[in-house]
Amino acid sequence: MDQGTIAHPLVDAVGTGFVVTESDARVVDLSSARSGLLRETASAGLATVLLTPATSRVTVALLTALRGAGGTWVVRVGEAYRAVDSDTVAGTVGEAWIAEPAPVRRVLPAPDEVPWTECSVSVLHRATEGAVLGRVTEELLEALAGVAPAAWGLVEPASLSWDTAALTAAARRRAPAPTHLQAVAVVPGGTASVRIRVTRTDQGVLEETRLALPRDVLVSPNAAVDPDATVDPDAVVDPDTAVVAVFRDLARRHRVLLATAWRTAGHPDATLGARPRVLPVPLGAVVGARAVRDLGVDPRSVVGDGIETVGPSRVPSFVLDTGVAAAVDEPTDVEAGPEGSTASAALTGSTGSTGSASSSGMAGSAADALGARPAEAQARWARFHGFLTRLGPLAPGLLDGQDPTGVPRGGDGAEDRS
Repeated sequence: MDQGTIAHPLVDAVGTGFVVTESDARVVDLSSARSGLLRETASAGLATVLLTPATSRVTVALLTALRGAGGTWVVRVGEAYRAVDSDTVAGTVGEAWIAEPAPVRRVLPAPDEVPWTECSVSVLHRATEGAVLGRVTEELLEALAGVAPAAWGLVEPASLSWDTAALTAAARRRAPAPTHLQAVAVVPGGTASVRIRVTRTDQGVLEETRLALPRDVLVSPNAAVDPDATVDPDAVVDPDTAVVAVFRDLARRHRVLLATAWRTAGHPDATLGARPRVLPVPLGAVVGARAVRDLGVDPRSVVGDGIETVGPSRVPSFVLDTGVAAAVDEPTDVEAGPEGSTASAALTGSTGSTGSASSSGMAGSAADALGARPAEAQARWARFHGFLTRLGPLAPGLLDGQDPTGVPRGGDGAEDRS
């Protein structure tokens, strides 16, 4: 490729099939300029390599958009380079760009990370004037953190006061092109990051919401603004219980197509460090009535072992709680986890962490909150895999892109954000 192929001010170097954009910022976000760069490179059939020091962090929104547009985050290692998902230290940025991901992922947070909960919820709205976007974001944040969204925007930092009517109008103006929105909220323990993708389909308006927030207990709303507020013990709710409960409510109140919830890890301000992400642990899922119908599943063959039905008995939605007896289950043969690896292999090998909370050198409370105890995490993965097995051979494809550490469906950087 010639230097002049992408005439964007953030392009610092070029290679065969990719461009390089550098930043030395402590936190790199999805600014208007970076969003424009991702759009231009994707339109040209090129990948974007974000090059930073190993000390930099990126926002969830930027990493999602970068990976959705086929890009890679690479860090400097002395005079060499390493892609953040890889163990390979390469001599050039181009070599780092094509390096294979690390074969086994770590299972515990790094010392500077905190446990997270991540949710992905897809809802189908009727294409009418009465459709309102953003309600799922509000319900998730209220249920999991006791707060409301604070701000939204097309890029970061989100600078517009939260207003469902305004963001709905923005998506309507841009239709039929897809719209990607960012939202934030101040939550107990840090910041919540929300990405909303709105797409016009033949069936209606698809709203895909992805939420990441620190795993704190649900307390009174005052705790979000006053960390010293007295906590009512009766108001404390286990975050795993809260996420399954809100999924039940969402399945009753909305036309949910698909939803999943996971334990992961990151920084309290909803940013990620330059290291492979932890293996996510599945907490729960919803497979909506439309998907159940398309899969041709007999509900009577699926319920039980943490699976319940919501809605009309003829074509219900399924709600999965992977925590049913997970703390006491100790499976000896754990089935495939994400990315084709097995959960048992991922939990007994490591890239920088091993096996159990006691051997990690971390505080036990943080490891327990992540749910990285091998038996408990393996039990949840086994139950999740069993759920997919009951749904039939098409179910794994249905859940493609739901793993929060995987590449999202729909290139976040390819659409017009102007």
